[in-house]
Amino acid sequence: MPIIRKIIYRRSTKAAVFIDAANVIYSQRTLKWQIDFKRLMDYLQKNYKLDSVYFYFAYLQANKKQQDFFQKLRQWGYKIRTKEVKFIKQSDGTVLKKGNLDVELTIDAVKDIRFYSTAILMSGDSDFHALVRYLQNKNKKVVVISSKGHVSFELLKAADKYINFNSLRGFVERL
Repeated sequence: MPIIRKIIYRRSTKAAVFIDAANVIYSQRTLKWQIDFKRLMDYLQKNYKLDSVYFYFAYLQANKKQQDFFQKLRQWGYKIRTKEVKFIKQSDGTVLKKGNLDVELTIDAVKDIRFYSTAILMSGDSDFHALVRYLQNKNKKVVVISSKGHVSFELLKAADKYINFNSLRGFVERL
């Protein structure tokens, strides 16, 4: 008679954080204060049992300051996902900078889904509405962190919880 092994699956209580850096940078301009990413990591570690914290950023190859910043983020525990900015010449002669990492963020969120029960999305981009719904259909909670004027109505409506950056200012502001 074959041995039947019962596999017991425990639901994860961990959180995975997905930071859309472009959206966060635009939020900071509106907020008129800067996020200290070391303090942000400290805040996340104190308030959540973390699986991973991803940081998505389009970079300029020759920018040494950006490379140094990425190194610091890695030291603090962030998983960095980058791609080089593309320069696209428009028909009117202007140059458009392009460096979106929404697809990479979505792939990581879906690929790692078994490791977390809560997804924390630091973005207000309406493109992530489909991801939020997908995660929720897989019994994941979704927290959206963004700021007024940089968060879409679709995300506000879909998220299980919304946190405005201003409510975190005392914990994460660069001093």
